[in-house]
Amino acid sequence: MSNFRICLYLSWIAFSYVMLAGCGKNSNADPLEHNLELAGDNRPELEKVLIHYRQNPNDSLKLKAAIILLSNIEKATYYDGPWLTQYNAIFANTAPLVDYKIKALKDSLISKIVEKNDKNLFTESDLKSLKSGFFIEHIDLAFAAWQSAPWYKSVSFESFCNYILPYRNFSEPPTIWRKELRARYDSLMTSKYDTSMQELTCRFNEELITWFKYSIHFDDYPGRIDINNLLRGKRGNCSDMANLAAYIGRSYGIPIAIDYTPQWANHTAGHVWNALVINQNEFLPFLGAEDSPGDYYLFTRGESKPAKVYRKNLIKVDSSFAVKAERLGIEESELPIYLRNARALDVTHFYTPTGDVELDFNVSDDTPVYLCIFQRNNWQAIGGGFVKDKKALFKNMGRGILYMPMFYKKGSYEAAGAPIIFPLEGDPIAIRFDSSKRESMLVERKYPLKRTRSKLYMAEFYRYARFEGANTPDFKDATLLYTIENPMEKWVLTDVGGYKMRDNLQYESLWEEATIKSQKAFRYVRLAQSFHESIKVGELEFFAPQSSAPLNGTAIGSVPNPHHAFDGVPGNSIVLNKQRGEDHWVGLDLGTSTTIAKVRYLPVNDNNKILPSRTYELFYWDEYWKPLAKQKAKEHTITFQNVPSNGLYWLHCRDCNSTEERPFRIVNGIQEWW
Repeated sequence: MSNFRICLYLSWIAFSYVMLAGCGKNSNADPLEHNLELAGDNRPELEKVLIHYRQNPNDSLKLKAAIILLSNIEKATYYDGPWLTQYNAIFANTAPLVDYKIKALKDSLISKIVEKNDKNLFTESDLKSLKSGFFIEHIDLAFAAWQSAPWYKSVSFESFCNYILPYRNFSEPPTIWRKELRARYDSLMTSKYDTSMQELTCRFNEELITWFKYSIHFDDYPGRIDINNLLRGKRGNCSDMANLAAYIGRSYGIPIAIDYTPQWANHTAGHVWNALVINQNEFLPFLGAEDSPGDYYLFTRGESKPAKVYRKNLIKVDSSFAVKAERLGIEESELPIYLRNARALDVTHFYTPTGDVELDFNVSDDTPVYLCIFQRNNWQAIGGGFVKDKKALFKNMGRGILYMPMFYKKGSYEAAGAPIIFPLEGDPIAIRFDSSKRESMLVERKYPLKRTRSKLYMAEFYRYARFEGANTPDFKDATLLYTIENPMEKWVLTDVGGYKMRDNLQYESLWEEATIKSQKAFRYVRLAQSFHESIKVGELEFFAPQSSAPLNGTAIGSVPNPHHAFDGVPGNSIVLNKQRGEDHWVGLDLGTSTTIAKVRYLPVNDNNKILPSRTYELFYWDEYWKPLAKQKAKEHTITFQNVPSNGLYWLHCRDCNSTEERPFRIVNGIQEWW
């Protein structure tokens, strides 16, 4: 063995080997040597990094970091090629654009650049392409930032390796960025003696909020957008926002992690955000360019439920499902997509109520079994376990969630038991339909009502709308009764039952009301539009003093079918559009002058209610989704007959052009959503 290799392995042995977890019976005993071999012709460049830090005894810690880094990037790849080079020109023009114009610009650009194929867009391996100077500069600057920071002693070497040392987080093209970002935000570091990690993170994130904007139009970008294009284009999705914040923080020696849920448990989407890591058991979640540490309320006030939350690590996580599978000789390609990452640290218990689920399976020991969540009319594994003595333990699973135990083989799932609800308290509850008991079922929706969506996309249309009274039908003598300045202002999740209500909000609870102070009497009352493009009206009610019943009258207005605002059917909504500078309105002719003491209004419903003339099909779960009946809706509800009771159901709209559908049970005659 050469002197280089002898010194290298002495350094390696001196380092705590546990930080390179995952060395099971099917693992390479030396991850570093394995990756050097994978590098092929680029191996000498990687060895130069190790030689560089071996020469000076003062660089022993850098040598350990270099070994860790090079031992953990075997899967690191990025996209390159003429297509991407030409596409990246878009980021010179996106910064000043409103979001909807970005799509038009993107479509125009794609029509003009080279064809997107394997020749013009391909992947490169970090091990095979990156040179020694790249790694050395990143390692040196990472150490300089860490060791010069006032919080240096509070950040462990392990945290440094996982959350400061990495030069990228996703599959964005690797770049040199630490020096530039350090210089860009150096003015925010007022004094190295009075600035904490949290304070500096809040400072740079508040600056990001002023210019970086969320956009969905780059969700399909190959890999992720590199840091230079993020700074230039000033647009990206939640992954880009988290990435940008992590880069900036790391340039100052701040350990900023990337946390994520690959799939929410109660709707079809995932999410990515940041965590400012204080220590192993303490951190502050936030999201770059959106909310700073201490102000991120996604999990306390939002409506999304996580079954699992993971943290991106550089170093393999010994407790990860992928590492356990590797030790049993199970190839990564045999695992479900969300469980293939051996560097995913499970941090679910920090974000949501969790517990361990133990289930029985009549299969041989070491058989992998999965708990799956519903995803776009199918199931996707989110947690896994291995059978031992006919039982499997699924650790740290999010509560208040529907799970489906399943086997996974060759890309397909097979039911391994009955679906279960893991309640906020207590043991899992199996859902088993009763085929001997049939009943009628009334359904009103195919997807749960989301209160956040109601505020942002329905109630928000009411902002600055005005209620008026008059005694002439043209409202030339109108008196202002009330202006809606902040619809649903007081709403937080706890107002509607907290965690338990994240999926089971009832539409009627969205009624808003206001007290009218005017003592005048009016024959005509109305809701009129102000300062907004449109108002989507569900229902309106006007009340006389000391009356619990709304006033009756003849519906009037400047729009077709004004009676829809008073017919008690929120699905029969109307829209007040602002045209030719005239306000549109809807109201009542009360027939006689009356004092108005109170008004109530209900935002328009969303399009997941039952829509007349659309065709719906009801399924129930019996080892797979079995079709039960198909009907064309005539009203805003549908009743299905002869339905097996106590089951798990799914309502599919065949012609709604919408993928928002969720499983449900019927509890006391009401759809209970999961």
